[in-house]
Amino acid sequence: MDHASNASVSSSEPSGSVASPHNGVSVQAKDSETEEIERACDTRGAMNKDLPETTNPINLSGALDKQTLHGDENDSTQRKATIGDDHSSSASTSRGAKATPSLFNNPPNLARIRKVLFECKDPIEISLEEFETYWPFIDNVWVKQRSNASKEGHCTTDYYMCRLRRPTHRTSETRPLPEGKRPRKKRVREGGICNFQIKVVRFEGAYSTVTIARTPGSCSIHSHDLDYIDRVKRNSGLMEYARKESVKGYLPSSIYTKFQEEPDKLGEAGGRFFTVTDVRNISAKWRIQNPEVDLVAHEGYEYQKGHGIVKTQSTDGVNEVSSQTKPTSMSSALPPDTLSFPQFSLDFLHPYLPNQSERREFPHVTLSYASSMDSKISLQPGMQTVLSGPEAKLMTHYLRSRHDAILVGVGTVLADNPGLNCRLEGAGGFGGLGRMWQPRPVIIDPMGRWPVNPECRMLRTAVEGKGKAPWVVLSPGAQINPQTLVMLKGYGGDFLRIVEYNQHWRLRWEAVFRALASEGIKSVMIEGGGTVLSELLNPEYTSFIDSIIVTVAPTYLGRGGVNVSPDSKQDQEGTPNAALNPRDVKWMPLGQNVIIMPPKKNTSKSVEASTETVKRSTRVRTSARQATVTKTEKPVKESTKPTAKSIGKSTAKSATKSTAKPTATSTKSTAKPSKMPTSTKSTTTKKRKADEDGEKPREIKRSRVAQPRQPKPKAKIVINEAPKAKLNVFVCGEGSSGELGLGTAKNVIDVKRPRLNKLLSAEEVGVVQVAVGGMHCLALTHDNKIFSWGVNDQGALGRETEWEGGYKDIENDSDSDSDDEDSGLNPRESIPTAIPATAFPEGTVFVEVAAADSASFVLTDDGLVYGWGTFRSNDGILGFDASSHVQRTPTLIPSLKKITHLTCGANHVLALNDQGRVYSWGSGQQNQLGRRIVERNRLNGLQPREFGLPKNIAHIGSGSYHSFAVHTTGNVYAWGLNSFGATALREGAGDDEAAIVHPTLVESLSNRNISQICGGAHHSVAIAGDGECLVWGRLDGFQSGLKIDTLSDDAVIKDERDRPRILISPTPVPAIKAKVVAAASDHSLAIDADGRAWSWGFSATYQTGQGTQDDIEVATVIDNTATRGKKLNWAGAGGQFSVFTEPASM
Repeated sequence: MDHASNASVSSSEPSGSVASPHNGVSVQAKDSETEEIERACDTRGAMNKDLPETTNPINLSGALDKQTLHGDENDSTQRKATIGDDHSSSASTSRGAKATPSLFNNPPNLARIRKVLFECKDPIEISLEEFETYWPFIDNVWVKQRSNASKEGHCTTDYYMCRLRRPTHRTSETRPLPEGKRPRKKRVREGGICNFQIKVVRFEGAYSTVTIARTPGSCSIHSHDLDYIDRVKRNSGLMEYARKESVKGYLPSSIYTKFQEEPDKLGEAGGRFFTVTDVRNISAKWRIQNPEVDLVAHEGYEYQKGHGIVKTQSTDGVNEVSSQTKPTSMSSALPPDTLSFPQFSLDFLHPYLPNQSERREFPHVTLSYASSMDSKISLQPGMQTVLSGPEAKLMTHYLRSRHDAILVGVGTVLADNPGLNCRLEGAGGFGGLGRMWQPRPVIIDPMGRWPVNPECRMLRTAVEGKGKAPWVVLSPGAQINPQTLVMLKGYGGDFLRIVEYNQHWRLRWEAVFRALASEGIKSVMIEGGGTVLSELLNPEYTSFIDSIIVTVAPTYLGRGGVNVSPDSKQDQEGTPNAALNPRDVKWMPLGQNVIIMPPKKNTSKSVEASTETVKRSTRVRTSARQATVTKTEKPVKESTKPTAKSIGKSTAKSATKSTAKPTATSTKSTAKPSKMPTSTKSTTTKKRKADEDGEKPREIKRSRVAQPRQPKPKAKIVINEAPKAKLNVFVCGEGSSGELGLGTAKNVIDVKRPRLNKLLSAEEVGVVQVAVGGMHCLALTHDNKIFSWGVNDQGALGRETEWEGGYKDIENDSDSDSDDEDSGLNPRESIPTAIPATAFPEGTVFVEVAAADSASFVLTDDGLVYGWGTFRSNDGILGFDASSHVQRTPTLIPSLKKITHLTCGANHVLALNDQGRVYSWGSGQQNQLGRRIVERNRLNGLQPREFGLPKNIAHIGSGSYHSFAVHTTGNVYAWGLNSFGATALREGAGDDEAAIVHPTLVESLSNRNISQICGGAHHSVAIAGDGECLVWGRLDGFQSGLKIDTLSDDAVIKDERDRPRILISPTPVPAIKAKVVAAASDHSLAIDADGRAWSWGFSATYQTGQGTQDDIEVATVIDNTATRGKKLNWAGAGGQFSVFTEPASM
């Protein structure tokens, strides 16, 4: 086991083993530009945390295994320098057996890298060659929106959106058929509302690189998995394989059959849903151009009428020979110290491995070390000792690939000079992209003893791209030379200072793990040395340990060695006890070693802690902190409340002695003990004593003091009034997820124009207010009920919606319409349903509802706020609060009092109280909270807090990622994402990362008597005092509703091609005297003084209500039968739908 504490493998390895890492690896000289590119790759985290997931539907084991790569020798040599070992697959022969070349030429680790490029969790920086190699296998996910080129011409930026950000399309039944064509079965082009967007920046020059990152405003994860998109669309890399075979004159069915012979490579390339129709389509053009060519089957196959393609001979020998084309020498581009992936099963480790998707306060901590049979890890301090066999060594590197960081003590680093990287084939620097699978070394060095030497192995591997530079954990007293700091940061490393100590004046492990978690480390593998391991095995810290994996070598090192053992324990009588008693321990033979694994999740307990259940939770962390309280603190706490025994048997004098600091109450009660007793227990004791003396006890009356008065409940103070007028509700747009609330009828998917929602009728339900979120809605009714409908994936509906029914397969072809009686929607989501009243305290009266993308909130008449659901960040689910990942039922937000109004963005909330103070909480990644949220402490944003706004705010408003506040003086303040000028401030507008950190006065809106203000993703809408409908922000998607060619140059910001891109000055929309405005991601709504509805912007899912999927370029009145002549009074814009209301005539 190649642990840092055990030293590296000896140079006297048997022949056939890999080269020792201490044999020396040549360091190529690199100029400053090359080093800068490599450091950028490291610091930006290019695919370094995407580790294998055993539950992923795509089989990723091939991405870990050593791959056989076939294809053109010319193609392979082009990739050798960057992505590893490509070998020709042309005609390898062995003793008369002819090897058939593979039809696949997959680059290394294709399945894993496709997943990384699909998720785009972190910014990715790769070479242009690597991009051109892998992008064709993932281009089916993306659709290009636009391209921007720099004026110098060396940089090109392409913007892509997910292919499933489109409406579901159904073939028109009235389309005329061409002459001679048979009617085709109706098919459905699947759509969706996945708002995942990326930008691909290409830098051209001597060092051509490509950077891939999510754009601001993009959702954090896809609404579907990679398998789903592979079923919808085939990638061009896979289709190119089919095209190359088709131009050789092979039958499509023969090509398809050959593809199916290699299911692993087919699935790796995204071809799990590949069909023979795909081959026919790709070869159709060539067959038309070459009608005289007779198509044939591949060698070993023939076409038989009625049977299709059948084999004519066995291909067992061919497969055997083909499998021998794996590289057997180090003549390829792989480094000489590369380790082959373990060919033996490591399934026994999976229960002990970290779950990267799990949300935790502290990282997953694994203790892993090699030990002799007498619990020694080294012959003597500072001496390298080999205890691991070759199998255990491979297992160690596999464990490293599954963790984000490797932690060791400084003594181990000084003694062993370890590399602390993963050398398995497929890892970054060993045939993989960037620094994939490479963990971050972490050195515990409180006094700063480790010298930052460029010749140390950790820094050499960082320079060579085969690992990462270390983070060094220091105490506050450590002195670091500024040049040393600059040098380490230049390699991509850093210093972390921990300012918390335990009672032994050592760094507190709780603080160390919290600091690593704040830096994005989700899992830590601790390999040494003896001091670190022994300290963490003490019961004080076992609550932090998730897994322990010990490799035991069949040897005794003898006395004097370095051992690993927790501190000895004694009971109260001084009898020695076992320090730690692991239970249900598992063991597994591995080569010459034995792997011992105590149960995961802290089921190993000490004798002292055997009565408590140890769990990974905040409660355990609290108990761990309490364990470090000094002895002088405990008696004071205990003495403030004497026990009943001390009160019953002692006089006032003795009771006073027993307390360190008697309170005023205890002094008063013990000053006159002969008078009226102050407790029932003391009376009982006197009575018992009288019985013992043979005397008749005196009857003692109870004192009223012994029965403390119960506090009277505070009277409820009503500060908000609930609306009373009942409303009719109209909906339009995309309803494929039930967000329209029209039930499960067959015609509820695409509603082209506003339609009355009869399930929310004024007579039966009586809606008085509606709130619209990204994909769900809330409604408050006249009888104090909260109805919800739409998507409930993260508990946004506040109730149980599990449904035992199934979803309709829209790919299923049918010649009849009898199977299309309903939409296949979940009725518990698509039918508006009331949240159970038991979810709220009795007597709660609601006055307002508000909805974000995945969270919901209600306001009560006494100013309290209840909420449920979750907030999301660019990295996925952020959480509902500091203790809840997803809150599926309503819960009180206790810190909010006397609130009068709520407004929600995509993932943040603003609350206004009766004193004109504003609170914000949620995700603050785009600074939409008005207060700086440090990424490592981003959970702080989930706590509602005030921020830098003056008092006496009159109105608040929110966009998806920005916010507004209107003061009673008429001043308007804005903050948040400003890449398209959505805040109406010029600061940073046009820069993709621009943001207004703190509330800033918007002079162009101040003193215009703004009565309502809101925003979409990158644009905003407001109503001025005279009813003017003001718009500003992004222009290229018609979000303004204005004729762009009529705008003055002073009011717009243009792109590189001199096209208007941003409207920076608030501009009125002609002909609209607005009473209500609303905005979503890319479309806007307005209700004018006559009750007419206007809409403009993106209309792909009919969300504008204009009955077309074409974008509405200028503001247009919605005119249809359902709303004609109605006097609408409110509008709400969802992600892909819209809602309108009108007063009901009863």
